[in-house]
Parts: sequence; C-alpha cells; structure tokens
Amino acid sequence: MSEVHKKSTAYGDSRPYLRTNVGVMPGLPQHDEMEPGVVWWCGKRLYLGHKKTQLRRLFYLLADRPGRWRPVSEIQEFVFRIRTDASLGLPDDEIKRAHQKLRKLVSRLKRRMQEWGLDDHAIIVTSQ
Repeated sequence: MSEVHKKSTAYGDSRPYLRTNVGVMPGLPQHDEMEPGVVWWCGKRLYLGHKKTQLRRLFYLLADRPGRWRPVSEIQEFVFRIRTDASLGLPDDEIKRAHQKLRKLVSRLKRRMQEWGLDDHAIIVTSQ
C-alpha cells in the first residue's frame, strides 16, 4: 500500500543567514529583513530600536571588531558626535557629564543584551 504524504503547509524561516550567520560578513551582526529594529548576532536576536539611536551606534561600534579596545574619546565621538579630548580645553564638569552619559548608555546596552540572552556570548568590559 502506498502512503500519501501531504505537503506541509507550515511556514518556516528559511533565511540562511539566520541559521548559519555566514551572510555578507560572517560573525558580524546582521539586520533582520522582517523587523528593522532587530539585529541577529551569535544566533540570537537583539532589539536595538527602529531608528539610528545612540544605543545602536554604540552596539555597532563595539560589535564591529569584538575584543578590540576602544578609547573613550573614540566612543564619544562616534556615538554622541562630541569630542572630549584634553587638547580642546573643555571644563571638567562638561567632561564629567559626557562620561556619565557614556556610562548610562553602556549599562543600557548591557541590560538590553541580558534581556535578549546575548550576555553569555559577549561582554562589555571597562578598564580604569
């Protein structure tokens, strides 16, 4: 007796980069085609928001080359679009506020990574 197999009507996600993460840039975060605010990295989803926010810029700066040390001045210039070099002669309270903004943003990114389960794949470490 021959068996009749019905074709499955289940819809699955057949995008290959979600399974293998070999897309254009293997190992680097990749945008989700269906949800613009979501990034796939290390096989996990991470919601960063739909707009180009400071959180998104910080994530991409740090995820571009994991393990690379970034100076605070480079991060602030890329993320906040301000320069806090000592050569500029900025007041100490303004530099202090810029560092506090950066600390808050880093803690938000760490919290977001923890919510989406990425904290066991990547960590952000600050040095004094």
